[in-house]
Amino acid sequence: MGNILTDWMGSKSTVDPVLSGLDIDMPGNDEYMGYTLVPFVQNGSIPESRIDDMATRIIAPYYLVGQDQDYP
Repeated sequence: MGNILTDWMGSKSTVDPVLSGLDIDMPGNDEYMGYTLVPFVQNGSIPESRIDDMATRIIAPYYLVGQDQDYP
């Protein structure tokens, strides 16, 4: 399991990329992610389950490679 992220400044919108599988927008200035997602979840454009999936896909590699135990 892994996550999908943009090239730096590669994303130009929020809803379509998120629904197409984007998990992280680089460089992470929250123009299209972060709190920007809240109204889209509230109005039903993005399902809350997709946000859960994004979070899982972002954090899963951390556990996969054991960074939660004796690292470094």
